[in-house]
Amino acid sequence: MRGYNKDHIESPIEYMGNKLPMPYSLTEIDRIKDFANHIYANYDLNGKAMWENMAIGMGFGHFTTYLNATIGNYFSKKRLVESDKFE
Repeated sequence: MRGYNKDHIESPIEYMGNKLPMPYSLTEIDRIKDFANHIYANYDLNGKAMWENMAIGMGFGHFTTYLNATIGNYFSKKRLVESDKFE
């Protein structure tokens, strides 16, 4: 703060005693945290864990769906549909 007051003599920040003014309001702090979460995805450890678990879960869900369909196609009887016949 002293450095700021030295650089900005025309508009110094005044404070009384040891209490300093808050640089950001609580809503601004929350917005900065949300922005950092979107950029870095690891600013908040709970948010990071949520996104990692969701990504792993989605990947596992896609794989199990693919695997079940592949196994089902492999063991099913091959049927020729009328529209698949060549004339």
